[in-house]
Amino acid sequence: LSGILRELSYRDTALGKNHFATGWGVQLSAVSNIVGGLKFFGHYTYGKGIGSYINDTSGEGYDLIPDGNGKLRTPAVCGLTAGLQYNFSKSFFITGSYSRAQAYDTSTLGASSYRYGQYIAANAFYNVWDDFRIGVEYLHGTRKDVGGASGHANRIEAMLQYSF
Repeated sequence: LSGILRELSYRDTALGKNHFATGWGVQLSAVSNIVGGLKFFGHYTYGKGIGSYINDTSGEGYDLIPDGNGKLRTPAVCGLTAGLQYNFSKSFFITGSYSRAQAYDTSTLGASSYRYGQYIAANAFYNVWDDFRIGVEYLHGTRKDVGGASGHANRIEAMLQYSF
């Protein structure tokens, strides 16, 4: 369990005044061995003014947004991930996971603003040697905007990692 409390400041250039809004968030994370090499992992995060800490909303300006009355406010966002990992051996494991992120009360940003995104992913990693790892992943993601527009994407990626 973890939390954050932050003070966000912004300047009203028309009035020449500084304003402050309080952001906060909580996160619960868990990892649990189920049986043999099977492990559960997950987290749930919720708060206001923490958009930069949620993957899908990070860098999108969801810490402070216009309230429609000339001020800025901290919108609520949440993120969750749940998955399973199976270790076949010390050198080889696979994972499967589901993730969702959502921004609430962002209609003042317009119909194309982010409402939610979700994805499922499956990957496998193999440690060839102590310093050399390979991996492959498939991901299917969807996104829906406040106005109802939506889309999806598929991705396959591979990794070669050598540690010096």
